[in-house]
Amino acid sequence: MSEPKAVSHFGVRGANDLAALWRALPAAVVEFSNVSWPEDTGLADLCDELRSRCWREYCARGHPSCANRNTSCQQKDSGCCAADSLFPVSIGGGAQSWRMATLFLHWRPGLQVFQLIALGETACTRIAWAAQLLENRFRLPPASKTDVSRLADLELPDAARWRMVFVTPWVIEKNPPGKSEKKEKKPTIEIVTRKLAESLRQRAHKLTVLCTHDPVWQRLGGHLAHLVADHLLFAGLVVEHVTQVHPVSFECKSTGNGDTYHAHAWEGELVLQANRHLLPWLTLLAVCGGGENADKGFGSVQLTPL
Repeated sequence: MSEPKAVSHFGVRGANDLAALWRALPAAVVEFSNVSWPEDTGLADLCDELRSRCWREYCARGHPSCANRNTSCQQKDSGCCAADSLFPVSIGGGAQSWRMATLFLHWRPGLQVFQLIALGETACTRIAWAAQLLENRFRLPPASKTDVSRLADLELPDAARWRMVFVTPWVIEKNPPGKSEKKEKKPTIEIVTRKLAESLRQRAHKLTVLCTHDPVWQRLGGHLAHLVADHLLFAGLVVEHVTQVHPVSFECKSTGNGDTYHAHAWEGELVLQANRHLLPWLTLLAVCGGGENADKGFGSVQLTPL
């Protein structure tokens, strides 16, 4: 007897279960309108401010916080530390290595609004605190609430072709301190497709882990995300052209140890095709960003149906 096929006209086995799990995740969004925000401005400073203040106020250990001591959260396995739930500062082994930040900042050029997005119960209960901090620290206008309550409310509309704009640089590689710079490579369709698929795969794993607190189900869900990605991304994601994607490089400073590193990134825009089974996956990019350091404001994208 031959093995059952993983792909059918109904899609990839397990894809619908994953999408349903993601859609049920608690989410919240507040927006800052009437903000003059240049498209080429990064969000790293705002993310760093949120991260540092979060650890100062919510670390379960107290003062000095685990982040200030440059150590892993002492209660990361218990889920009792709000600071570690919002902005993990260190990565452990196993399923915990796929933890993710749960507060995201995005500038939406098409809407001319600045968005603060919270994923998961812990982040949703503290989004008002985060919004107030940004208002006070960066002189933003008062934030307005939205009707978003689940990730399903943020899912992209049904479309087959998309224009994807890199609102902030999409970091594809980082050189460690002291390592010689690499020559910037011209983006090709093959390279861009591979990097997009890598980001979709990694974010799908991280979000799946976020949807449950049980370590067994976190591990099993992560495996499912990779298995579905193996079939779904190969069959459903097509980058049409990359003529408007440009390589850039710049220096960054690590908030952890203060070292500087050289980042290689992409700017510009591209056009891609995605079948309807990929809409929940593309939504993850729109909500969380992609590439390296997406949790710190890089790789923010705007997806517009064509």
